[in-house]
Amino acid sequence: MLRIALVALVALLVSFPASAEKYEGLNQKLYEGGSPDSLSIWVLSDKECPFTQEQLEAAVRGEIVRARIKPQNKNFDGLELTYQMTCMGVYRGGTHEGYIGARMLSFEEWGPAYGSRGSFQPLQGSYGGVMFSGLDGAKEYFLSAAKADIEKALTDFIESNME
Repeated sequence: MLRIALVALVALLVSFPASAEKYEGLNQKLYEGGSPDSLSIWVLSDKECPFTQEQLEAAVRGEIVRARIKPQNKNFDGLELTYQMTCMGVYRGGTHEGYIGARMLSFEEWGPAYGSRGSFQPLQGSYGGVMFSGLDGAKEYFLSAAKADIEKALTDFIESNME
């Protein structure tokens, strides 16, 4: 009996995101000053990451521009896409051997008084995760993962803003 309930729960969880309709929370028209043609961005990273803050910002901005959306730096109108990567070096016997990274992406709505009114992640996708890399190619690997996260999120954003 427990096995059947577990299988049913897993089937429900797996099928739910695939059948989700457009997530209305990403429709820019619902927010004061929001435009479906632009998106405010906030990008954060640690100094311990195998890339610079500027390189991560360029990667995120590039994906947004390729999607034909105008990126706006820290504009408090409409929705804001916040992307954060936290990194930690992996050491064995005092030797630096690689990196562990955590990627987080959220869409946030900001209020007129510039205070946060909420943060949420769309139902359609899972953006971010945990990753590990050795020293060789770490920068490219982490930046490629960031681009993939942004691409998935932008797909949901664009679909939610279609007429």
